[in-house]
Amino acid sequence: LDSKLRELVAKQLARLHKLKVPPEIRKLHPGVGLWKTLDGWLNQAKNQKRHVPSSQLPSPLDSPMPSPLPSSTPSPNRSDGEKETKTEGGMELLPPALKSSQGSCSAETAKDIGREDNERREQKTLLPKEAIEEYFSVDFNRCAVKIRSLRKTVDRGGNLRIVTKTSPGKIAIDRKEGDEQIVFCHNDLLCGNILRNRSNTVVRLIDFEYGEMGYRGFDIANHFNEWAGGTLTSEVDKPGFNGIPDYSRFPSKEQQYAFCKAYLEEIRERNVEEREVKSLLQEVQDFIVINHFYWGLWAINRAFEEGVNEFDYMQYGLIRIMRGLLDGEEAC
Repeated sequence: LDSKLRELVAKQLARLHKLKVPPEIRKLHPGVGLWKTLDGWLNQAKNQKRHVPSSQLPSPLDSPMPSPLPSSTPSPNRSDGEKETKTEGGMELLPPALKSSQGSCSAETAKDIGREDNERREQKTLLPKEAIEEYFSVDFNRCAVKIRSLRKTVDRGGNLRIVTKTSPGKIAIDRKEGDEQIVFCHNDLLCGNILRNRSNTVVRLIDFEYGEMGYRGFDIANHFNEWAGGTLTSEVDKPGFNGIPDYSRFPSKEQQYAFCKAYLEEIRERNVEEREVKSLLQEVQDFIVINHFYWGLWAINRAFEEGVNEFDYMQYGLIRIMRGLLDGEEAC
C-alpha cells in the first residue's frame, strides 16, 4: 500500500471504530469474544488427532519435533475469509438427501447414513503425510501457556474493559482514553477486504464475517500482520503466496507510526502528540503475537475441515503459530 492509501485505510478503520453500537452489543464483555474463541479453537486443534487415521498416527517411540520450523522461516497469515460450516442450533446440517421426510428413519437406514457420513468425513479430512507430521509437531500445551501469559500482559496494560453493574439490566463501563479501546472491530482487514475507488480515492471496508466487539489494538495488529500476504494462491510457491507470508513486507516502525497517527487524528478529530501515538503503538504490539495464535489455530482446524489441496492451511497455521511462539518469547 502506498502512503496515501495507508492513511485512507487508517482513517476508514477509525470511522468504523467510532460507530455507535447498540447497547445490547456494547454490554457484552469483549474478552468473551477473543479469549473464548482462542480457547475454543485451541481445544479443537488439540482434539483433531481423533480424525487422523490410525495408519497415519506417529509411532509412540517417535519424539515430537521441538520446533517444526527454523526461526528464520517466514510465517504466513490466514487465508482470505473462508466460510464456516453451516449449522443450525449448534448442529451441523446434514445433506438434504440424508434427511427423512418424517424426520426419522429405521435403524438400518441410520447405520447406512452413519457409515456413509463417516466415509465422507474421512475422505474430506484425509491429509497428506507431511501435513499430519506438521500437525503432530505443534506443542499445543506451550501455545496455551503463551496465550494465558499474553492475556495477563494485556490485562496489566489496561486493555481489558472493566465492567461493573449499577442496577438490574444496566452496566457502567470504565475504559481508557475516553471509550476508545473497546470498539466494533472488523478483525479480518486484509487487502482483499479493502475497496478503493480510484476516481475519488474513497476507501470502503467489506466482508464483516468476523466482525464483533473487541479490542482496537487487535484490529490494527491484524491489519499489520496482513501486510505480509500469504493468503493468495499462485502456481509457484513463493513468499507472500500459498500460505507463506513474506514478513519482509511487515510495516516498519515508521509506517506503523504513520498509520497510528492518522488513525488517532481521525478518532480524536485533532492533531495528536507523539506520546499518544506511542501509547497506541505499544497497545498494538501486545496484540500482534495474539493475532498469530488466533489465525494459526483457525488454519489448523480449517485444514482438517477443508484439506490442503486448494490452500495449504496446515502450513499456514503452523508458521503462524511458530511466529507467535517465537515473538511471544519477547512479548511475555
